Amino acid sequence: METYDIRNRNESALYEDGSLVIRELLAYFWRLRGWIVAAVIVSLTLAFLYLRTQTPAYERTTWIKLNGNEHNLSSELSLLPGMSDISGNKRLDNEVFILKSPSLMRQVVERLGLNTRYYSKEMYGLRCAEYYGNNPFAMSVASSSDKELKSVRLEFRHLAGGKFRVTGLSVNGEPVPGKKVDYAYGTPVTVGGLEFTLELRNPENMASGKKYLSTWNTPYATAGNFVKNLSISVQGKNAARTDIVLVSFTDSSPSRASDILDNLVVIFNQEARQYKAQTSLNIIDFIDSRLAEISGQLSDAEAGYKDYQSSRALVDNETQTSLAISNDMSYRDQLNDVRLQLQVLGMISDYMSETPEGSYRVLPANVGITDASLDAMIKNYNERVVGRERMVANSSESNPKVMAVNTELDISKRSIESSLSNLVGVYTLREKEIEKVLGRNRSHITSIPKQQLELQQFSRKMEENQITMYGEADTFRVIEAAFGPDRPVAPNRRMIYLLALICGFLVCPFVERFRSFIRSKVETRHDVENVVD
Repeated sequence: METYDIRNRNESALYEDGSLVIRELLAYFWRLRGWIVAAVIVSLTLAFLYLRTQTPAYERTTWIKLNGNEHNLSSELSLLPGMSDISGNKRLDNEVFILKSPSLMRQVVERLGLNTRYYSKEMYGLRCAEYYGNNPFAMSVASSSDKELKSVRLEFRHLAGGKFRVTGLSVNGEPVPGKKVDYAYGTPVTVGGLEFTLELRNPENMASGKKYLSTWNTPYATAGNFVKNLSISVQGKNAARTDIVLVSFTDSSPSRASDILDNLVVIFNQEARQYKAQTSLNIIDFIDSRLAEISGQLSDAEAGYKDYQSSRALVDNETQTSLAISNDMSYRDQLNDVRLQLQVLGMISDYMSETPEGSYRVLPANVGITDASLDAMIKNYNERVVGRERMVANSSESNPKVMAVNTELDISKRSIESSLSNLVGVYTLREKEIEKVLGRNRSHITSIPKQQLELQQFSRKMEENQITMYGEADTFRVIEAAFGPDRPVAPNRRMIYLLALICGFLVCPFVERFRSFIRSKVETRHDVENVVD
């Protein structure tokens, strides 16, 4: 009971009428001033040593803009309120999803050779300083057995005379036992199923007796680690209405971070351009097959035309053409256009019917369809097919995003088939009307063969598609190349020093209060005064 009263009186000494006694509190800290100063010095020293062992991380950011997002909807869908924002935002989300894919980063790793990294041991081995672009040595690895090679960690000591000594080796995370033997640079070394070669590049930058480290990982594993340091955000208050994307990367080397961001955008645009070129290539193949068919028909028509010309003693082609133009050519042109549209629509319908169920192929576009609505629907369908193929290449068929795109493609395909059926009916009626008008015409002068017109038109369309294929714009346009501050973003030196200062200041009062709380004996005069009234 006496112990409880002493403890209560010690606690109540700092309080009077429910308020903190400032003078007693200051006196309390002043009494512990020596310990507090010592604790602060120790905390700041530990914080300094901790920061010395940490590798600083730098951040680099690039600004890019999604091109062509304002024309990704057909005219019918763009009239619906909110549809433009929703579709544009979905396309931006898909592109960002592909931009963060490990397979895309793997191509960056392979291009820059980032799966092999080089270090020098600093501060008695407590910290490793990494080389990037100026490594004094290079390592190449290969598996000398049937075992799959996933990772390699080689630690060695540089020796004079162009030699080195292996001090540590692990393959696939497992240490490889072996004797410490001296090897010559440039000579293949086989140890524990691993064959590696170390080559000197700048021996003047290596110190004899100093330890160095080299690691190797598969490109995909390296890409997976890099993707964790990649952050992508949409710029602007309303993310559904902006096409500006901020891509940031954090790495211990600012130069490597800049190279990764720059190459990531370049490779992304190259891959997107290759997928988009497939549309133009399919259209060119479609036009090639049509040109071959028209050329055969044109050869037969030209032979009949020569016979007609000889039987009527017509030798002037210009006169023949003038007579054809002067005799109701407008109706014949209309008939040629209608039949051409029917043939194009029929070929597109056949092309769609030949596509297996559940498969998605790019439809022939820009082949002379005069109906703007159908042409826009086909272009929108092709863009979605290209986007789906890119998503499948970077993920799988079972990905939820891919399955959602499949549903949208099925709906678009049914809409296109319905439009084709309606247009075929309209053009068929129009063809019959024009044929009736031409049937009443007494002119028997042969007009320019329809096949020749088709040949000219398809040739022109082929040239247009070739120009489109080679003039395709990049998916992302770089607004600002990779940039960032020279100061590292991690570790936060100010925050660590502030926490060390606070901890050093509070640790002594905390220890003293805890010690006062657990003791049960009268030890000082102050304890006696608290007990005796």
